[in-house]
Amino acid sequence: MNEYRILLDILFILGGLYLAFFKSYFTEKGKSVATKEDIEEITQKVEIVKTEVLYLNNQRSQWNDENKKALLDFYDSFNRILFIFQKDVTKTILSHPFETPNYRLQIEDLNFDFHSKYSKLYIRRS
Repeated sequence: MNEYRILLDILFILGGLYLAFFKSYFTEKGKSVATKEDIEEITQKVEIVKTEVLYLNNQRSQWNDENKKALLDFYDSFNRILFIFQKDVTKTILSHPFETPNYRLQIEDLNFDFHSKYSKLYIRRS
């Protein structure tokens, strides 16, 4: 019976030591591992968001560059059309100042030319 009592006392002492020293160690170690895993997960999410933001900024910048180029091309073409139209109207008015019907026909012809030649400028460039 003494042997069982000594064995039980040894187990009780070991259990007390475990509770006193090792339980807090393993608890802290577990918290450390959990925190490390959480930080890794958060870091991965931050990197994904960073990549998406960089991609969207790049796309927006490229889209803005394309739109600037299209607007400048349109402005240049519009100025050329305006110059041609002005020159033709001036020539028509100077050559036939009192012939209103002829003047109207010239403007209609210019309008038709404008729409047939330059209507493709209004189509968005891809």
